[in-house]
Amino acid sequence: MPTKQIQNVAGAYGLSPDFQDYQTEEFQNNPSGTTRTVGDVVIALLPPNNTTGYYPPQVDGTTTAASVYAIGVVGEPASNGPDSPAGSLGTPGVFTGTPGTSGTTFVKGSSMPIVTRGIARINIAGNTVAQGAFLVTSTTTGVAAASATPTIGTVIAVALDPSTNAITVGGVTTIRAIIKGS
Repeated sequence: MPTKQIQNVAGAYGLSPDFQDYQTEEFQNNPSGTTRTVGDVVIALLPPNNTTGYYPPQVDGTTTAASVYAIGVVGEPASNGPDSPAGSLGTPGVFTGTPGTSGTTFVKGSSMPIVTRGIARINIAGNTVAQGAFLVTSTTTGVAAASATPTIGTVIAVALDPSTNAITVGGVTTIRAIIKGS
């Protein structure tokens, strides 16, 4: 089969987006950290804070605004559907769906999928976000905030929805965003 020349990530060229254009990786939630919820922004946990060295790779939340260590958002477990992108957009093939689970959580020390590239739901809590805004880590752990003038290397995503279109599931308020990847 030939390689696609034009990706349809946002569904701009048809009714359904390409769910094959996602990148997720398995990481361990910091064993000394807290429970993470789908949509939480996470950073790479480096030694000496990463108690296992470099494997398995560990992640945690941060209270550092615009952290350069942000690597992605917590995604949905694979059991929520083979085509469901982590950070679920909802029903596979339905771009405007609601999150696939009701606040899936991952306890400290557990393995969890992290969306490192592609469209996913991202936790914005009560922050005001405009469509197209650059999103960076905020001073609240696990939460993204808009930045009008982000520093190079701090942008984790670009908002596809304004905060007025946010959905709250399991106490986490999320919008759709393009996770930029590193």
